[in-house]
Amino acid sequence: MRASEFIAEGGYASTLTQGTKITPAVVESIVDHYYPNFIVNFNSFLTKKNMPPVEGGNPVGSTFYYKRDLINNPEREYGDIDVKFFVSKLPNQTDAAVATLYANLIKEFADGDANISTDTGKNVIFKIGRDQYVQIDLVMNYYENAEWMSALTPEYNVKGIIGMTVYSSLAELLNLSISAYGIQAKLRGGEPVSFRQSKNTELVTVSKNPRGWAVDILKFYSKLSGIDNPEITADLKQHPGSNIEEIRVADTVAAVKALGHSLEANDLFGQGALRHIGSFNQYINDLAGIYTNKITTAINSSKFDKAVEPEAAAKAAKDKEKLRSGLAMVRGLLDAS
Repeated sequence: MRASEFIAEGGYASTLTQGTKITPAVVESIVDHYYPNFIVNFNSFLTKKNMPPVEGGNPVGSTFYYKRDLINNPEREYGDIDVKFFVSKLPNQTDAAVATLYANLIKEFADGDANISTDTGKNVIFKIGRDQYVQIDLVMNYYENAEWMSALTPEYNVKGIIGMTVYSSLAELLNLSISAYGIQAKLRGGEPVSFRQSKNTELVTVSKNPRGWAVDILKFYSKLSGIDNPEITADLKQHPGSNIEEIRVADTVAAVKALGHSLEANDLFGQGALRHIGSFNQYINDLAGIYTNKITTAINSSKFDKAVEPEAAAKAAKDKEKLRSGLAMVRGLLDAS
């Protein structure tokens, strides 16, 4: 799951689901009944295919907070339902190959069940009432990455893409990948290259530590430059990663900025793997530019054109405004001294 995967089709993917309001109670029914039943039945199907079983997990994204909303805001409406979906590592298979294999198996399974459907195998639409349908997006991962995934939880009442795009912008700037599989780099000749490249590269994991990922990135680039014990600035000591007890976008941005200060303090900008970044100021300016482009693209996404029903169209307009507000918030945090 790359950060971009949080820009999901969600409730706009099918007109079939647009008449269903996704409330905390609906999420509860999915989590307590429909999704567990899907896992049980799908595992029976996998047994016949001589494939290892899968395991369901809790919601991620905004629906992570559905229990809190059942008490505080029971009429809240979510855009979609993302749920953890844990699979087994398969020998001699890349992460992408495993994901494709299971997606194809889900499509085959859904073809034989009249109560569910899927177009991609990465989501499943359940029939939950006479004329009600709900889509869940399957966030596929290995169980060993469950703790790391806590760092990717959105802030309460903030769209998940707002925080995740901070990660994806940092990843793009530093030639990393920040996904549900952890923070990774592809090395060629001992230096990170764009994660879109694959020829003659070595995949390495930089961090799976939700509380210390920013420090781990600093140590990674320091080691590439021959520095075994880098200076960790005061702000990076204060913001080494994520506070997984209560995720806030402001804390993520603070960790990103503190990482930049420590990279500069160790003279890592302007040389080696970071030769394309001349200073902390360029680091922040480039981040802000990448972030702005990504969120602007999301605002203009064609997925919103699929909101043809009046209620769905109104919700699409509201979602776009949330994206604009999130962009202004993050730009303000990046620009603040």
